[in-house]
Amino acid sequence: MGNLITLTKWVWLGVAVFTAGCFLGSNPDELAPSDGGSDSDTSSASDTDTDTDTDTDTDTDTDSDSDTGTDTDTDTDTDTDSDTDTDTDTDSDTDTDTDTDTDTDTDTDTETDTGPIPNGGTCGGDEQCESGHCDNDICCNPGKTCCKADEQDQCSPYVCDTVNFHCNSTCANPDDNDALCVADYHCDEGFCYEDLVDGNTCNEPSDCQSGHCQNEVCCEQGKTCCASKNDCPEPEVSICSQDHYCKSCSEEDICAPQYPSTPVCDEGPGICVECLTHADCRASGAIPPFDSPLGACTPDKTCTCWADPSEPTLNCSESEDYCPLEFVCVVDFNNGSPNPHVACLRKCEVQATQAPSDGLECVEKDGNHVWSPIPTASCFSFKRFGEECPDTGADSACSVDDAGGFQDGICHYFDSNIGYRCTYECFYQGNPQDAWCPGVCLENYSVCNYLAP
Repeated sequence: MGNLITLTKWVWLGVAVFTAGCFLGSNPDELAPSDGGSDSDTSSASDTDTDTDTDTDTDTDTDSDSDTGTDTDTDTDTDTDSDTDTDTDTDSDTDTDTDTDTDTDTDTDTETDTGPIPNGGTCGGDEQCESGHCDNDICCNPGKTCCKADEQDQCSPYVCDTVNFHCNSTCANPDDNDALCVADYHCDEGFCYEDLVDGNTCNEPSDCQSGHCQNEVCCEQGKTCCASKNDCPEPEVSICSQDHYCKSCSEEDICAPQYPSTPVCDEGPGICVECLTHADCRASGAIPPFDSPLGACTPDKTCTCWADPSEPTLNCSESEDYCPLEFVCVVDFNNGSPNPHVACLRKCEVQATQAPSDGLECVEKDGNHVWSPIPTASCFSFKRFGEECPDTGADSACSVDDAGGFQDGICHYFDSNIGYRCTYECFYQGNPQDAWCPGVCLENYSVCNYLAP
């Protein structure tokens, strides 16, 4: 009985061992599982299961670094994943699971130190600059307008001091230096001024937009600049054009449109003058003396003997503002009458070689040197020269005032073709004075000859 019990124990022990072996099989993973996956295999044959799991982990690293340079953060994470293999196959199988997750995070952190920033550096506030001054996003010395060389408009009209990174406030270096001014500006007495257009006063070519300065005037390159015709050479060109350079009036019609004070072109020298004939001084116009009914053209081609067209016989002494500029009110004729004729005469400069011409001469009257008709005529009678008159003895029709008894004009019969015309005496100290007449002095009659046009 004791032996039977012992044998029974050994039989049950063998069955237990055999049964455990059937369930455990021979797979090493079953002894040390490392994967949480699930494998179900109902195949009757042996199989090999290979599971590869790759996990990507994103790690966020925050790096606070106040120093300049490069920070490299490397994080390596190794994850072990457990796979669970459930196999109901009665045959042996082999599961090979290789799960290796390697996460490498490389953070490169490059930071520029925010201070202190030297002059010329980019800044966002005064506290970032070594100088303690930030302007136009640039560091420079306190009290200055900061700038960079490639941004000249920050300093206009001056340029940027590229050494100190601030705007210049003067162009004296120590003398005037145009290079210290922006384009289209020039330096004058230490300050930058905008370049001048033609006609403005200048002292050097760089002052002008044209780059040409002559006679202290800006004008077109290659021209003779002028402010007036006095700046122009004689006789080739003697007119200062509207473009402020010397030009001959014979080149184009520029006297009357552009120079109303000198409306007539003297073609010979190419200059604009007031008149060439008496008629030029008597033309109707708005500017005295060119609207005078008494106008006369002097030898220097200026108009004289002016009177108001509406009141030609008015005594100019009655109003001190009656005469135009450059004219004076003087007695132009006195034949012993208690009321001598007074008229506006043009001033003149006495020249030793200048002789009377066309009935006019430069003489002294009432303390002024003026262009005057011949001594025996007045402005009014001189103006009436050649006009028709009634007959011999009707001298009052040719005189300044027929009621005043002036005998400065004479009504003379010339011939049947001409008839009676106004003229005046041209004898002086017993000698005929042709220079006092538009033509010649008739010796037999002592009056200026009149020739039909």
